[in-house]
Amino acid sequence: MPTEAVYVVDRIKDDIVVLVDENERSIDAALHRFQVLLEEGLVLRVPIGDKGKPQWGKAEVDRQGEE
Repeated sequence: MPTEAVYVVDRIKDDIVVLVDENERSIDAALHRFQVLLEEGLVLRVPIGDKGKPQWGKAEVDRQGEE
């Protein structure tokens, strides 16, 4: 099982974040679960918990390629 996944913020509507994973599948998550400021197009690295669920509160912005 992977220890982290990469998601792109597709859009934010009200208090729901729509993210797209590496396989182009979309998933909705509650905005309040994130500890980072989100905006459309942002790439996130999200740890995967013991039960295979994304740990949104531990998501980090992927800074690779910004230099």
